[in-house]
Amino acid sequence: MNNDEYFAALNPKLTELIHIRKASNVLAKCMIGKSLYEEDLFFASVLNRSLSLLDGFVDMLENRNLALCDCQSKNEPIAELKVSHQR
Repeated sequence: MNNDEYFAALNPKLTELIHIRKASNVLAKCMIGKSLYEEDLFFASVLNRSLSLLDGFVDMLENRNLALCDCQSKNEPIAELKVSHQR
């Protein structure tokens, strides 16, 4: 698969991921509301982590950096991977 075919196949999926990212702003505003409870902080941190992962996957896919994409999907910290490769 060449770059043109790769990005042609990837663009519709990236558009959907970007739409999900934008929808999360509305979700966050509704989640907090007028008052802030302890549970709101938990769910806000879950949403933040999800968005961070989403942003990372989009960046890796756009740059065709799929080797690190596999590591992130296994939820392995990058620091541990660097140490294991140095041995």
